[in-house]
Amino acid sequence: MLILVLVLIGLLALGALIGGIVGAIVTGDPNYTIAWAVSMGVLVLCLVVVAPSIARRAVSGTDRPMSRLPRAARTTIGIVLVLAGATLALIPSADTLSRIGTDQSFLTGPNQVRAVTALAQTIGSHELVDIDFYDSYVDAQAPSHPGADTTDNFEYRYGRVARLGAESGSAGLTKVAQYDGRQVDFALIPKLIKDAEKRTKITSPTSIHVAVMQPLDTKSGQEPTINVDLESNYRSDQLHYSPTGKFIDGVGDGFADN
Repeated sequence: MLILVLVLIGLLALGALIGGIVGAIVTGDPNYTIAWAVSMGVLVLCLVVVAPSIARRAVSGTDRPMSRLPRAARTTIGIVLVLAGATLALIPSADTLSRIGTDQSFLTGPNQVRAVTALAQTIGSHELVDIDFYDSYVDAQAPSHPGADTTDNFEYRYGRVARLGAESGSAGLTKVAQYDGRQVDFALIPKLIKDAEKRTKITSPTSIHVAVMQPLDTKSGQEPTINVDLESNYRSDQLHYSPTGKFIDGVGDGFADN
């Protein structure tokens, strides 16, 4: 019975190993490296324990429990267990995997609202102090809890949200800087980046960063701006847009030429 259990565990581990490798390649999530490494260790351990017993049974001609089943049934059970192990390993990245073949960037793809919604669920409200969009992840600063006057840092990456800890020096400033994220149309970000490239004539930026926050010289309750930062080898510009995507102004090297 022990050998049978180890065989079943080994097949699940093989599936988890395959799933971990696929997950690491597709998502880049370092947790998958841990997953496939652990799965490989479990698989090797099962083989080390099971192989001698199987060899002894083969020499003695003793039937193994699984050998009493038809070959087709044994093959089917093995495939099902391997697939189950792979599926369990990939479940945490189901959202990312479902979007394979699409633009998964948080700058140019259609993923901004998904990230903001997930962040709001973890934060406990739509109140934000600042939110920054990069190609592969989104950073946010928000009240430590609804109504707090301190700020915590959050990150959306690999399809999940992590609370990264306190924002140093935020005490007393949070309520002045915070705004309601529901008033911002985050889905406009890809369109605004294209508009910014057109206005600055930076058609191949080396760096793109989008931040949504209140202007630092305003008082509590003022309208936030969508700030698009573009950099090239010789230029650096920042363009400001309203929450609904209306161009406000811009500053920087290339922008002065417009």
